[in-house]
Amino acid sequence: QHDRRGIVLEVYATRDIEVGDEIFFDYGAGWERSWQDHVAKWSSPGRQSPFATYAPVTEMNENKAPLRSRAELEANPYPPNVVTGCYYTEENEESDYEFWDEGDDWKKLSDEMILKYFSDNGEDFTWYETLSYPRYWPCDIISGNDEEGYLVQIFQLTQEEETAWTKKGVPMFLTNFPRESIRFFNRVGTSDQYLPGSFRHHIELSDDIFPEQWKNLKEVEISS
Repeated sequence: QHDRRGIVLEVYATRDIEVGDEIFFDYGAGWERSWQDHVAKWSSPGRQSPFATYAPVTEMNENKAPLRSRAELEANPYPPNVVTGCYYTEENEESDYEFWDEGDDWKKLSDEMILKYFSDNGEDFTWYETLSYPRYWPCDIISGNDEEGYLVQIFQLTQEEETAWTKKGVPMFLTNFPRESIRFFNRVGTSDQYLPGSFRHHIELSDDIFPEQWKNLKEVEISS
């Protein structure tokens, strides 16, 4: 059972697959013609396009591109499609914020007091490969470095239930946050599939791959 899988086609091998074998799937002659035409005519977005400075986040994550603090982003922002996300799971309860009057303004507190009241130790939020579908929440880098960890501010993830700190109107900071738990993501509506001239064509399936027993559709007269 997978909550992120859509319509799938399972493929079974009719012989053993040896080490080093390559498996190919024929998308059909129409797909191939359309792809060749796309390659011949495609051009990169112009300078005036909002995608002119598009950056592939996959490469940024693989190369561990340097993180920029909120202050650094004012002078040197990421490309428009790039945002940061932090691996996070919410464990705070509303009772943790009973001390705080919603009418108070937390921004008037000193940095020291803000971290005292509205921060958790981020060392526990360490990403590892065996995590299944880890949740990344929007976050800003406040300060720090790869070796000593980061101070980050977490923001409400819209797909999750409203947190206690969101209800109270106060921030959530994490200290000593590990670099491996911070990733780059595409801003909504800016991934490469939205690039001008992106390739679109349905996958064609050859009749030869289907058993004859499946090909039993007959014309049916529909009487009124």
